[in-house]
Amino acid sequence: FRGSGMLGNGVLWMLVSTLMAWLVPVLPVQAGRVLSPDALSVAQTEGDARVMVMLRTSQRMASVSVSTPARRMDAVRASVDRVLGDLPAGGHQVLRRYALVPAIAMGADAATLRRLARHPRVTRIDLDVGGSGSASAPDEASVLNRVSGLRGLGLDGRGMKVAVIDSGLDTDHPDLRAHLVGQECFCSAQSGPGGCCPDGTARQSGAGAAEDQDGHGTNVTGIIVGAGLVAPVGAVPNASLLAVRVLDAEGRFCCSSDIVAALDWLAVHHPDVDVVNLSLGTDGLFGGSCDAATSWTQALSTAVDNLIARGAVVVASSGNEGDLARTAAPACIGDVLGVAATWDARLGAVGFSRCIDSPTA
Repeated sequence: FRGSGMLGNGVLWMLVSTLMAWLVPVLPVQAGRVLSPDALSVAQTEGDARVMVMLRTSQRMASVSVSTPARRMDAVRASVDRVLGDLPAGGHQVLRRYALVPAIAMGADAATLRRLARHPRVTRIDLDVGGSGSASAPDEASVLNRVSGLRGLGLDGRGMKVAVIDSGLDTDHPDLRAHLVGQECFCSAQSGPGGCCPDGTARQSGAGAAEDQDGHGTNVTGIIVGAGLVAPVGAVPNASLLAVRVLDAEGRFCCSSDIVAALDWLAVHHPDVDVVNLSLGTDGLFGGSCDAATSWTQALSTAVDNLIARGAVVVASSGNEGDLARTAAPACIGDVLGVAATWDARLGAVGFSRCIDSPTA
């Protein structure tokens, strides 16, 4: 500034205050470590590790998150580009980046992880962990839950859009094919290059992208929107359907970053979605809310909030791990509706998924 006095100082102070409002993080830096010891250990032992890197949320990014998604995308893109631009060539590979979530899924060696941990925009780095799907045939569930009676009231899903993030669906199934309005796949390989989408890649779009090779997703989708021609009628048989595949032929997902990618894709390309169903859960379990527990639960929480801000309800299965005190993600995310089940009769000991319920009283 040329000049001095109160006017110059006042202008300077306003500029500094404005910059601080844009740059100071909304989320405080968490006390303790940024880099997970497990992630560093894997990178040192195996040469690299697949990790989720969570970036700091700035005031600017938070202020444009709901009302102006295009500006939110610009802010996320700029933040990710800045972090990646500060890394030397080699030592890392970007595996997933997102439109509305300030995070990066990448493979990185130990030196790159240490460098990321010192970056001012990085808040948390953890291993990108996986999990599996879990659901059961509908049987009498629609009767027990009184869902069947809702159709007589006109509450049959008409005019609604439901997304099922799972192993996809049998696109030729007579109970399902009329509902399908969109398909996508985010399915990384459990190990090595490539992916588990139907075409062998980690990302596939359009017709055939969500073809089911496991059966789990077809089962879940039938419970929700089945027309009742072959199997029991679904809860909302007149809803439109989006099928997003994240599970492989064994019913597993390699990495939570794939689930974040699926949620992020829905928020961007189908902001009118009413319900998002995830009948799946991570191998890692959490006591209570897990929103801030790891980098990937933080990313999941952000992706879920982006959908809720657009009016969606996000539902996830819980209890399939048989743990009385802890819950898998995404059901442990605070704004996710976790859904469990119980028995309606004394059937003795019954095995289901990874659980043995004894007794079923």
